[in-house]
Amino acid sequence: MHDLHAAADRFWNLTWERLYHPATSLFYDFVSSYDPAHRFDHLPTPEEIGQIIPNPNGWRTGMEDSTINGGVMLAAVCDRYAATGEDDLRAPAERIFAGLELCAGLSPRRGFILRSVSPIDGKSYYPESSRDQVTHFVHGLWRYANSTLCGEAERARVRAAMTHVCADMERAVTPEHDYHYGRENGIPGGVSKMWGEGVQPHEVFRLPMVYAVGWDVTGEEHWRELALRFANDGMDLAEQLDAEGMGCAYALFQHQVSLEVLADVDLGDPALQQRMRGLMRGVAAGMDRFLGAFDTYADVDVATLKLCDWRTGPRWIRNFIDGDYWGPEWSETFRGAFRPLREAAETLLCILMAAPEPLSGKRLDLLARTLMEPDSRLVFNYAMLYPQAVYWRHVRNLKH
Repeated sequence: MHDLHAAADRFWNLTWERLYHPATSLFYDFVSSYDPAHRFDHLPTPEEIGQIIPNPNGWRTGMEDSTINGGVMLAAVCDRYAATGEDDLRAPAERIFAGLELCAGLSPRRGFILRSVSPIDGKSYYPESSRDQVTHFVHGLWRYANSTLCGEAERARVRAAMTHVCADMERAVTPEHDYHYGRENGIPGGVSKMWGEGVQPHEVFRLPMVYAVGWDVTGEEHWRELALRFANDGMDLAEQLDAEGMGCAYALFQHQVSLEVLADVDLGDPALQQRMRGLMRGVAAGMDRFLGAFDTYADVDVATLKLCDWRTGPRWIRNFIDGDYWGPEWSETFRGAFRPLREAAETLLCILMAAPEPLSGKRLDLLARTLMEPDSRLVFNYAMLYPQAVYWRHVRNLKH
């Protein structure tokens, strides 16, 4: 276990050294150089962001998933604190929270959750959010608010942020908008539908989880009523989930995150909570097929990937509601140094979240591989957040 602890600490240090920027308190998706002075040379300029280059989401620019990264990291810090009681975790937890708070407070559409913010000027951002960003933002704040890491001043800030997030969600996600969270200006987004026709079983609880966290941190009865209504109305669809038939671990992990909220928050319906816990066990039972995901992982030097060339390299074109946009085409080399590590760790998180037991057997072996096999000299992307998150959830389960 000592070796795993040391490896998890290595990932912790790498995350802060390579992906974190103090100007925004956000973790960016990857670095394009191991030189600290040039690690973020690839990030879009405020001028490019203002012109929505290359696309409204900032996909594959390094500014795609800062809110997801912060939510996952904040939950991991809470697990680490629950396992160790390290008081010096308070400062990093508050910094992560400050970055998430920025992403929900910068837009004139108050409570709209941004994907990321440029560290160049501290205020430029792409206009489209996503269901995924919302999920991990809300989960991270919920975990923080319910941890003794969170002081009363920070808890008041969580309450304020969630009040605005819930109010914005209620205004935006309506039948008139076809239940789209959308872009900042209200245009329907391509990946932000929260309810209604077309929402999949693994997506249906993202909306009630927002309201459930709103209720949990503010005590506002209105959010409890909305959470209960949407959770009950979505149950039939959620129970159709074929976890073993889904091909992406990240979607199941996000579903598990929303289920965790609805299983733990007291909405006044114990039977509903029990059904949520049953659904969590069902997700965990379907995850073993991903245990081989890490077998295709390959260390790669960031210099060989030319990540600064996203502006000039191979592209894909995609149709959005207001026209065609482009994005850089990632190579198989890039995918091999990113997806296997993240997917293996998400698999283990889904299993750990469903029950209070620690990992054992081949699952524990997989955790050890994800922590110890990657070459720390070469790790360059946000997949490194996930193995440490698994480790601290595992240790938390061991201790409790």
